[in-house]
Amino acid sequence: MTNAGRAARAKGIRFERAIAKWFGTVTTRSTRPGIADDAADIWLPGYLVECKDHARWTVNQWFTELEGKTRDGETPVLILKRRNQPTSEALVVQRLADFWEPSEQADNG
Repeated sequence: MTNAGRAARAKGIRFERAIAKWFGTVTTRSTRPGIADDAADIWLPGYLVECKDHARWTVNQWFTELEGKTRDGETPVLILKRRNQPTSEALVVQRLADFWEPSEQADNG
């Protein structure tokens, strides 16, 4: 891994830890070399959370990958932050239907 790659990975790990602290939990992601990264970063009851601290976002790709990791009863959630922004400015992405159950009056289009 290049120095730039190591630095980017370290920033991502710091962001994951900051989000875990925000929720009063710990990260689930292993930071040990040689361990597969096939789990989400944080598990909260009912939610599988992936944290992304990137300059460029590929939200649809990340969300699709996260959905593939969820089990029954888990809601996928992405927490996104631009580089050099504070953690409190991060955005949360989830499906609208997971966020709010529409009333019968709502247009389901």
